[in-house]
Amino acid sequence: MKRLQQEYQPMRRVFYRPRQIDSEDGKYHIRKEEPSLPRVCPGCGAISLQKRWFFDEALKEEIIGSGQFEYDSCPGCAAAETEEVGGVVVLSGSFLEGRIDEFVNAIKHEEESLHEDNPASIIINMAASQDGIVIRTANPFMAERIGKRLKKAYDGELTIVWSHEDRLARVYWSREG
Repeated sequence: MKRLQQEYQPMRRVFYRPRQIDSEDGKYHIRKEEPSLPRVCPGCGAISLQKRWFFDEALKEEIIGSGQFEYDSCPGCAAAETEEVGGVVVLSGSFLEGRIDEFVNAIKHEEESLHEDNPASIIINMAASQDGIVIRTANPFMAERIGKRLKKAYDGELTIVWSHEDRLARVYWSREG
């Protein structure tokens, strides 16, 4: 028995990365290497360092002053340019009548608070019609958060539908009366 315990050596742990396969076309995602220079978004002024986009005015001025940077669109501006939708929010019901401006201001305020933390949280477009308001966002979590904020502030019925692999969120909010 002692001999078996002496010969036993624990197995070496091997960690494997999960494969990044796109389920739609079955191809591997090719991960981009981090560029050697910092990047600055020409659209919103966000900065990318160490694979992370964020806002910092002082650091941006320092980077631009040094001349050691390259311009590149952040994920939010790139999604807006290509109109790549991550979330759709549909607001409907008779409660909206006469309150469209109030709802638009609440949605814009939510966008500003989210955009400070994450440059990818941006509204691509917003359209008001007789039936209600339709908002298209670049980030699916932003659509979910807008819906939850409206539910908390104005009550009503909220339905959130996630697509396959959470690439698109459809948020439906409605209130009558």
